[in-house]
Amino acid sequence: MAYMLQRTRCKFILIDVEGVHKWSPLDPKVQIVLHPSRDMDRQALLMQTIRKVQNEKYYIVAVEGIDAFQTCFWMPPELKDFVQYGRNYKWGRSSYWVTCRRLADVHKDIVANADHHFIFRSFEPNDVHNYYRRYLGKEVALKIQNLPDYHFYYWRVGKAPQLCAPVKKVI
Repeated sequence: MAYMLQRTRCKFILIDVEGVHKWSPLDPKVQIVLHPSRDMDRQALLMQTIRKVQNEKYYIVAVEGIDAFQTCFWMPPELKDFVQYGRNYKWGRSSYWVTCRRLADVHKDIVANADHHFIFRSFEPNDVHNYYRRYLGKEVALKIQNLPDYHFYYWRVGKAPQLCAPVKKVI
């Protein structure tokens, strides 16, 4: 990933709510990792980060656990603008990467504006039946419940979902 970021000259910001990632900075211009403390307001950190990238171009903002910053019914206005217009509006060529544990907890605008989806095993009936079935079809949705460890489906909008080989366990 670091090679890709250096090659594209994007600035990368990771907001890691749970403090899971302990990446050492490869290049201060390429990677910034933010771990909100328990005392820090998570919403304020996200809004501060989005305001920072509003004045810059070529940012990738990655949010580990997006469900900590919004609900399926509400999202901060700055985040909504970034998700809906970040690639084409005042931010130039910025984009976002998000992770979540449950798709049903993510605002529909985040899911609708994402071009690439990496879907790991999910057991939650609401996610499988209401979301994956709608986007991927019944057969794939049922297979998601039985995926082996570290296997995932990759789905790009407009393409058929593909079962992918296991990812290497990093943590």
